[in-house]
Amino acid sequence: MVTVATALVDLLAEAGVRHVFGVPSGPWVPYMEAMRTGPVEFVLVSNEAAAGFMADVCGRLTGRPGACYGTFGPGATNLTTGVGSALLDRSPLLAFTTEAPESMRHRTLQMAIDHQALFRPLTKWTTQVSPAHVRQTVRRAVQTATAEVPGPVHLGLPADIGGQAVAAESGTAPMDTGPGMRPPPVERLREAEHLLRQAKRPLLVAGLSCLRLADWQAWHQMRQRHQLPVVLSPMVKGLLREDDPAYVGVLFHALSDVVAETIREADLVLAIGYDPVEFNYEEWLPSVPLVHIDTVAADVDASVYLAAEVVGDLGAA
Repeated sequence: MVTVATALVDLLAEAGVRHVFGVPSGPWVPYMEAMRTGPVEFVLVSNEAAAGFMADVCGRLTGRPGACYGTFGPGATNLTTGVGSALLDRSPLLAFTTEAPESMRHRTLQMAIDHQALFRPLTKWTTQVSPAHVRQTVRRAVQTATAEVPGPVHLGLPADIGGQAVAAESGTAPMDTGPGMRPPPVERLREAEHLLRQAKRPLLVAGLSCLRLADWQAWHQMRQRHQLPVVLSPMVKGLLREDDPAYVGVLFHALSDVVAETIREADLVLAIGYDPVEFNYEEWLPSVPLVHIDTVAADVDASVYLAAEVVGDLGAA
């Protein structure tokens, strides 16, 4: 008999998850037991908020979902701090919590609150696992967490299902954990190229999405070929060495007044992977044409002159 706990841990291993951070409770014991012999390890932490932060960083560094756990009520509310951080950091993450069993769903229960309502505004998707759909649910959770733009997913585990048998589910295709991005439209790339050739003082601004580039070498080759000065958003600091001749600085950080002088001198801004979750374009962009290249469309108001927009696989663009 394959139990829910065993199936779930096997699916985590298949997705490349190697650590689950959290503070255990009684209903979580079957899942910890299922981790005793495989590649997935349960890591005890001081509190659930720390578990969320650690899972956030794991997801950001590896591109595979980080994983964390919290029990009823206070365990779940503590976990939300790290989960919310993952949402704003664009980190793939799976958050597991113990929820009331079906028989007690509408009864008064110690520490029980509505975890689905709690996590809905902090995640890309929240749902509850059932023995009938374990594999389907976890696979979709992994795919949702890793798809562009990456972020957290919450899975509620009713307290009594860990030792229950998993229902037979059809389909054994390997789990798809890639972003599945479409190639950038060639005509949009040509528009960007035309604008870049016309510009006399173009400026390259690199943003958070650049951290998810599979091939950073292509990014460096591109900016070296065009001899572009480079400004970084805070989350991507380190993408370019500070002693590189092209390095200008970081938006709204040290010597930001000096960085702003270079931004004001630009006659075109080429923004690659720029995510407004850090700063909106309107906070710093001069009144010049903007070329936006990212996995999602630009989030701008009418004051921004969006001259060209390339949406698709960032590495290919």
